[in-house]
Amino acid sequence: MMAVRSQIKSSVLNSQSFESYLYSWSQFIREQQYFNTDLTQAAVTMHVRARAVTTSDLCSGYGTRESTQGTWMSYNPDLDGEVHPINIVGPAVTTNKNACLQSNAAVEVSSANQSAEHKQIALRWQRICDYFERMTWDEAKRGFIFDSTQKEGTNLVEIYLKELDPISIPNVNESKTGLAVYKCDCGKNGITQIDEFDEETNAIECPECGSPAPAMISPVAGLALGEQDVPVYEIKDRTIPFFNFMIDTWGAKVGGLQTANWLQIQDLKDQTWMETHYPGRSFGGPALWAYPLQAAYALSIGRWQFLNQQPLTGAWTQGHERYDVKEIYLHEDSYSSYRAPEDYEFIDAFGKCTFRIRKGQSIMDAQREMYGENQHGFKFTWTQDTLLGIADNEKEELNFRERFSDVHWSRESGGYLSSPNYSIVYIQDDITLLNTLNHNIIARNAVNPIFYDSLVFEKGDFNNEYIGTKNGAMLPDFDMRKAVTSLPIPTPSPYLSQQMQWLWSIKDSVSQVTPAMRGESQKGEPFAAQRQQLETSYGNLTAILKSFAQCKVNTFKNQALMAKKRWTLEQFQRVGSMFGEQWNEEDIDEMCNIDFDADLII
Repeated sequence: MMAVRSQIKSSVLNSQSFESYLYSWSQFIREQQYFNTDLTQAAVTMHVRARAVTTSDLCSGYGTRESTQGTWMSYNPDLDGEVHPINIVGPAVTTNKNACLQSNAAVEVSSANQSAEHKQIALRWQRICDYFERMTWDEAKRGFIFDSTQKEGTNLVEIYLKELDPISIPNVNESKTGLAVYKCDCGKNGITQIDEFDEETNAIECPECGSPAPAMISPVAGLALGEQDVPVYEIKDRTIPFFNFMIDTWGAKVGGLQTANWLQIQDLKDQTWMETHYPGRSFGGPALWAYPLQAAYALSIGRWQFLNQQPLTGAWTQGHERYDVKEIYLHEDSYSSYRAPEDYEFIDAFGKCTFRIRKGQSIMDAQREMYGENQHGFKFTWTQDTLLGIADNEKEELNFRERFSDVHWSRESGGYLSSPNYSIVYIQDDITLLNTLNHNIIARNAVNPIFYDSLVFEKGDFNNEYIGTKNGAMLPDFDMRKAVTSLPIPTPSPYLSQQMQWLWSIKDSVSQVTPAMRGESQKGEPFAAQRQQLETSYGNLTAILKSFAQCKVNTFKNQALMAKKRWTLEQFQRVGSMFGEQWNEEDIDEMCNIDFDADLII
């Protein structure tokens, strides 16, 4: 009974128009972004602490408060730049990154079936995997990922298509020509070959005079060699930092991307880019950026005041105003109940209809009608209150679960996103606090307070090194020491220095860094012991390296799926020839028909 009720409910038309439905999604994600503010601030804190403790920290009283959360928002940009000498976060992040770079996960493709045919197919896909490994995972990109995930918690790796110039390939088709026996009134007659005719054709154009000439036509079957323009797509990838995406954290809490229902990629685009990609559209002044984008912009240019406000823009910027552009991906599970209350179609800025839905249709039905199959995903682009575009399946993958993969530092915090290394930050704050107290004591002792008898001296008397004698001091039995009194110089408690030394001595254990991990030799330690320490240090990096390995596996699957859908025969054969193998059309058909989950082990 419940199933019947659910089916009836899902067939009811929605009250929202299709564009209003997309707008509600953009507003919902914007609200969810607000709950991510603390994570954004945590990531900014990690970036700043890894960079160094700056002079502005000391000038703003950083470290002298009970809670230092959020104090980076009060940075003085005029004082920023001079680096404080004590910083344990930066070396810890750098050391972990370098240790991760010394280990690189390799993706292996094997057959789940023992047949020789499947083993050969698996070997060919291994060649494709090796090709993508060479083109994708260079040291610079891995270095960025290992550095960024420590500070931000999670990065995404996106696989997308870049359209190249189409190529012309030979095309053999069945042709149906005819032999015509004709006789024209002008006296010309004979036999000729014609290409286009049907059963009712009884006349042809006379080769002599051009007039219709009665003819008898006999069909002749055969093959014709022609050419066909085929679109070519190159499979590319890019790394998306934490500040540039927002995900369904509730749906992703168990299975990550594979169980999330929506994903948003946000980026700043200037007006010139907007007018190039969306010609004919008018854009007003840019609305307020998303908070993560403000943070990313402030970090990129080192101007902390933009953490609280975005840069002013006006006519003087000559087209460089920046807009917050959102690419929103919805999975089929999140919109399966929607039914359009009216007909709707979207025409992009170049005049092409990229989506059409009829009254009463679901998005899945509309995709089947337009693309021939359900895409299991939907993508649209939004800025401010304007729908910029609805993605075209012919040029990109709409199901974000088959387009993105993620790499994270650790999930031990229990959340999909986490900011690691916070124990280092806490120790850094203690070191900064004690160092600030020491600085304040030194500064205080630089001016030794003096108490004086105002009847004998005036304040101005102490501006010079030489102090003139007052008459009152010449009186008989007058004790000069009672007229001017200097307090003894205070000395700091030895506890402060001891605490600083103790914190400095444990910094390596807190940051999980050993001399062996830094590549330093240890006098008196046998090589085997140093090797064991190095392996122990690698053990502390197991979480990120395992996550990176999973990311590479998922990324290859996404690349392979796109290759099956979009690559031409020549692109497959080019990869085979790089490894000295010749793949024919039958080999590639076998590769594209195999089931990655059931037939291959990746």
